[in-house]
Amino acid sequence: MSAIWNEACNFNANGYGIFATVNEMDGFGYGVDGRPLENGVKTDTLEHVASIRAQVVDLDNLNAPQNSQRALQHPMPPQFYVQTSPNKFHVYWTVTTYRDNEWFKTVQRKLRQFYEGDPAVIDATRVLRVPGFYHRKGAPHLVTCYQAPGYGHRCDPGQLAATLAHITAIDDSTTGTRHKLGDPTLAAPSADWLWHALDTMPIDGMSHPEFIAFTAAYKQAGWNVAEPDMLRERWLAWCERFGNDSKGRDYNLKHWDSITDTEIGWKGLLRQNPSLNGAYLFHGAQAVPVRPLPPQPGSVPPQPVPVVPSPQSGSGNAVSPWEAGAHPLNSQYGAILTADECKSWFAGCAFISSTGYMFTPFGTMNQTAFNAKYGGKRFVINPTGAPSDEPWKAATRSVFWTVPKIDYPRFNPNENFGMITEDELGRMAINIYRPAKIATMKGDPSPFLKHLSLVLPDANDQRILVEYLAHNAKYPGHKIPWALLIQSAEGVGKGVFKLIMQHVIGHSYTYFPNAKLLNDSGAKFNGWMDQKLFFVADEIRTDEKRDMVEVLKPIVSEREIELQGKGKDQVQADNPGNWLFFSNHKDAIPINDNSRRFAVFYSAIQSVSDIEARGMNDDYFRALFGWLDADGARAGLKIVADYLMNYRIERGGLPMRAPRTSSHAEAVTAGLGPIASAIMDAIEAEAPGFRGGWINRDMVRDMLKRDYSTQAITKAITDDLGGKLIGRHSTPIIQERGYTPRLFRLGEWRSLQHYMADQGYHG
Repeated sequence: MSAIWNEACNFNANGYGIFATVNEMDGFGYGVDGRPLENGVKTDTLEHVASIRAQVVDLDNLNAPQNSQRALQHPMPPQFYVQTSPNKFHVYWTVTTYRDNEWFKTVQRKLRQFYEGDPAVIDATRVLRVPGFYHRKGAPHLVTCYQAPGYGHRCDPGQLAATLAHITAIDDSTTGTRHKLGDPTLAAPSADWLWHALDTMPIDGMSHPEFIAFTAAYKQAGWNVAEPDMLRERWLAWCERFGNDSKGRDYNLKHWDSITDTEIGWKGLLRQNPSLNGAYLFHGAQAVPVRPLPPQPGSVPPQPVPVVPSPQSGSGNAVSPWEAGAHPLNSQYGAILTADECKSWFAGCAFISSTGYMFTPFGTMNQTAFNAKYGGKRFVINPTGAPSDEPWKAATRSVFWTVPKIDYPRFNPNENFGMITEDELGRMAINIYRPAKIATMKGDPSPFLKHLSLVLPDANDQRILVEYLAHNAKYPGHKIPWALLIQSAEGVGKGVFKLIMQHVIGHSYTYFPNAKLLNDSGAKFNGWMDQKLFFVADEIRTDEKRDMVEVLKPIVSEREIELQGKGKDQVQADNPGNWLFFSNHKDAIPINDNSRRFAVFYSAIQSVSDIEARGMNDDYFRALFGWLDADGARAGLKIVADYLMNYRIERGGLPMRAPRTSSHAEAVTAGLGPIASAIMDAIEAEAPGFRGGWINRDMVRDMLKRDYSTQAITKAITDDLGGKLIGRHSTPIIQERGYTPRLFRLGEWRSLQHYMADQGYHG
């Protein structure tokens, strides 16, 4: 570095960024002075990586500050981190050198997935910004390096990988990949939508990186839907909106011409422009975005609704369904059925030994129901005795043939109805989930969308909610590890959402537990959850002990849970159900800034006057519910079902963590417990022990009116407020009753030696 320092500084002063390869290259293609030889040979490729020196995660999204703090607390802590620009970081784990590019890539993928890093930073030839130089995209920012908890100790690559063993390394072959201009998968739906995206893109506060990202997405999205000259000229006209902040036509054209491939396109424009995203979400690709329009029938290109394939008879499947509710063999057989005829008569049935029930194409039946359904004939069950008139005995005890004997049932919407599988202990299980037949109808869903916009006016909030409902409608039983909570005043029409989800999921698979049921018995007697796909809980609210939060965590996020009905033993069972909660209380379910299980929405409607101001009177709700039911024909419900089932979202297209809503920050504050709230009050009052980002745990204990345990106080500091333990002060502090306090910090790390001065005790 010393040899090229002056040259690097000159380049940096002239607007260039300074980058270095993280790992060691073999030097092939470079002279002794470190400059590339002029032979045209490309040497920054994987075969020229000499050794791996560090694993690194590039944190550049909106959650980067929080994710950087998580990364610093990794079980094997990183050695240092680099702040490349405001709220963007590179976190480094220096490792004992090794040579294995694929190993490096696997660990990189796990790190970036765990900490929401840049998906492109996975190959061993990656270059990153060098500390000590300015980042000159937009306002200059000095790239700065900071010491991390693991500083001074190199990581063992194997041990670092072991700390990530629980993370699945997702193949990013389609993520972070650049696409040549004209890629149809990145194109705008039409030129009209493209011009609308350009016209509505706000420029206030747009940074230089955001300008470049928008330009790249716009050029890629428009390459196939508009003439290149028109595409460029309209963009140049848009650039003029920057006025004196624009760097001129030549500068803009330089950037335009440099873009020949991109990672982003139309979806990138939707992410950058909430107004565009809201319009596109509700109007659909076929609409012409000249003025706000209600969604038109067929405006969203239809997608195939996932349908469980019709099961075929044969090995591993016990289903042969009846048609029209009548046994198809009734008229073909006589009054007495032979053994071979019994085999056909009971086709599709299986006895489940763990429950004592019979599986049939109509669901599970006890002995009485089975005899009634399959009765009306006599069955030969042994060589000498008289025929039996009892179907149950013929199906289970015949000496000639019996139905399959299955060990236990499973309720798995991702498998075919009646599919028989074998577990690791050799036990046979049969899938008893049968897809519901959901009635749909083409039509205009505007009444539903209008109601949604009144309850949640933020376009991004609307998108999150609609995507969640649509994913449940299209892929019932796909476990989403987080739930929705909508808080509002009473009387905002929560029943609309209940009716819709009950219709699109099916009455048999929807359940509405009340808050008292959850609080009193949800943790122990939860048999009501068995074989359900969607739950809507109203009037939810945790108590001061927050016991309900612990009850909700596993049932919201775990794929399997223990189920126990009253008077029955506990069993491990599938948990495919997803949740929608309602409450009138803003502190209904407390969350912190790192919470992953709940997306909290605070409605704009918080009072009766808010309801009245929006015209949501008796006439409004009569019309809305009348449209949903439409004289008993459920026309509105069928229209909304069609809208959700044809909504553009792929299976598994929702994030694994609850997305941040417009209410997230307020919900974090409202959800603070009594200890955390008292601490925040002390911080705002700049009380001794709470100044300069410090929290003195001993001072917390002294100011609380109740005798909370040390563990409860520590949990409030770390879990609710995100505080990090720094350590215990080495000497007694006279101003604090002679304590040698245990100290925590909010925000950036700072050594204990600064505590006294930060409290104003010196000078």
